[in-house]
Amino acid sequence: MASRSAFIDESGMLIGMELEDPTGRVSPIPATAQLCPSPLCPCSELRLVIRPDLSEAAGVPKECAFTLDLERQSLVKGTIRPDDARTQSLVKALVRRMTPYLWSQARGWFTEQKHIQFQAAAAAALKPCFPEELARDPALLVSYGGIVPHAQPLIFLLEGQTWQAMDDYCVNPHCPCTEVHLTFRPWPAGAPWGPSVHADALGMGPVACLELTRPTWKTALAAQPGGPSLQHLVTALEGAWPSLRPLLQARRKILKQLAATHLPNMAFPAPTPPVPMFLTPPAKVGRNEPCPCGSGKKFKHCCG
Repeated sequence: MASRSAFIDESGMLIGMELEDPTGRVSPIPATAQLCPSPLCPCSELRLVIRPDLSEAAGVPKECAFTLDLERQSLVKGTIRPDDARTQSLVKALVRRMTPYLWSQARGWFTEQKHIQFQAAAAAALKPCFPEELARDPALLVSYGGIVPHAQPLIFLLEGQTWQAMDDYCVNPHCPCTEVHLTFRPWPAGAPWGPSVHADALGMGPVACLELTRPTWKTALAAQPGGPSLQHLVTALEGAWPSLRPLLQARRKILKQLAATHLPNMAFPAPTPPVPMFLTPPAKVGRNEPCPCGSGKKFKHCCG
């Protein structure tokens, strides 16, 4: 059904679909791709409207539509229109001839369009689904992929094994922190494509806390014995993603903007300012007297 030239063009036209009629003639099937207009919708469904350029003698309707689940690589039941035997037969024949390459092309186009939708949308028009636990614990870290379901996962290779790094952030709009927590986990063989790649169900692993304004990081949860060290994981991730920190900074900014817009009544704690050692210095402190800051040192060796 699809050759290596199969692709979806800028107008959403799926090129490369073919169908063989009863006479043995192979004809192209032009199909226009459509997707859910909500940028943050977690669905992975692609609607195809096809207008076959075949004769009525071939038993092909002039126009029909159906929906594909790109994550499960299957036809969504009950979505074929018109719902008649001839159209049902045509659509099922087309889906059976979907090649892995064409599925891949459709998924790539879908993800790109979701990204374009998200970039073009105003923050107020989006409908993010923040975790319910955030209401009980405003300091909870939030996964970027959990809010933006079709975000590109941070995938990389280390010693022949595919790994993913899940990026979690503080979403408190008032907090000046510039850190991101990265949870590393092996990428399961055959893991389904789609929003589920950001789910916790795929397993957890060691955690590194990266400082986004400096090239430093610290261990938040050490790696288990027998696996790669956290140092090797961080190094491999940074090698695979040369612009990692600018990307994470952009994601942190997006989450904080969404939280400020859509959680205006959330009781986010205000950042605690540094407490001065003493508000008003004493009128006069001898250089060899104890420092009034309470350090136990002489004034001349402390605040003097």
